[in-house]
Amino acid sequence: MQIIIPDPSLKPQIKKDKIPKSPAQGFIEKITNKTLSKEAFLQICHNDPILGDFGLCENSLDFLEHLGLDLWIEEDKVALGTQFRPWREQIFCFVDIETTDSNPLKGNLLELGATLCNGKGECFGRFESLVYNADIPLVIQEITGITPLDVKDSPQIKEVLQNFRNFLGSSIFVGHNVSFDYNFLDFLFHKYFGIGIYNQTLCTLKIAQKTILSPRYNLRFLNEFLEINTPISHRAYADAITCKEVFLLCSKHFPLGSTQSLLNWVKSSPRKYGEN
Repeated sequence: MQIIIPDPSLKPQIKKDKIPKSPAQGFIEKITNKTLSKEAFLQICHNDPILGDFGLCENSLDFLEHLGLDLWIEEDKVALGTQFRPWREQIFCFVDIETTDSNPLKGNLLELGATLCNGKGECFGRFESLVYNADIPLVIQEITGITPLDVKDSPQIKEVLQNFRNFLGSSIFVGHNVSFDYNFLDFLFHKYFGIGIYNQTLCTLKIAQKTILSPRYNLRFLNEFLEINTPISHRAYADAITCKEVFLLCSKHFPLGSTQSLLNWVKSSPRKYGEN
C-alpha cells in the first residue's frame, strides 16, 4: 500500500493580509457559459464596479480584448471565445513570478517568466524579465539567487507589466496555484494602470490533483516526480516551463471538447487525488 504524505504546499501561503481577489473574475463568472445579446453584455459591463466607469459601447469592445478578455462577437451576439475553440487549438500562457514578498501590499514583483503554447504543446513566444528593486530581502535572495546587483539595470515594473500585457493578449493565464500569480499581478496592474487583467485562468496544481497520483503536488516535487527535470527552480521562466510540461503530461486525461469545457471540468469536478 502506498502512503500518501500530506503536501504542505497545498496549505494557504498567506494567512494574513491576503492578496485581494481580482474583481475581473467576478465579471468573467457572469458571462461564462453564456451567449448574450450585445445589449445584455453591455448592461453587465455598465453594472460592473470597475468597467462601469469606462462607458463602454458596442464600438469599444476591443478595449476589453486589450485587457485580456477573449470575446467572440457575431452580429448581435457576444460570448467568450473559449466556448467555441477546441482546447488543443487554444493559446495558453504559462506564467510564474518571483516576488520580494508573498503579498503585493508589502512586496514587489522581482521576476516574471512566461511561455505561450497551444494545447498541443506548440510554442509561440517567450517572456522573461527581471524587475528593478532597490532592496531584496535576504531570504528571497537565498531562495531565488537574485541579488540587488542582478536587477540594478533591469526595467522598472511599469515597463515590465505593460510588455507582459501585450505578450499575454487574450490567452488563458495558467499557473501552478494560479490564484497567487494572477491576483498578485492583477493587484499590480490596478496599482499602476488603474485596471487589471481579464484573462480566464487555469490551475495546473488542480489539474495535477485530478489526474496524477503523487505524494506531493508542489511544482518542484512534480518536476522530479514526473521526470520533467527542468534544471532550475524558483526562477520564473524555468518554473513556467515546468508548469507547461505538467499541463502537457496531464492533458492525456483531459475530456475532449472546447476550452470552456476543460475549464469547467477543472473547476467543478472533485479532485481525485490531492486535497487543499
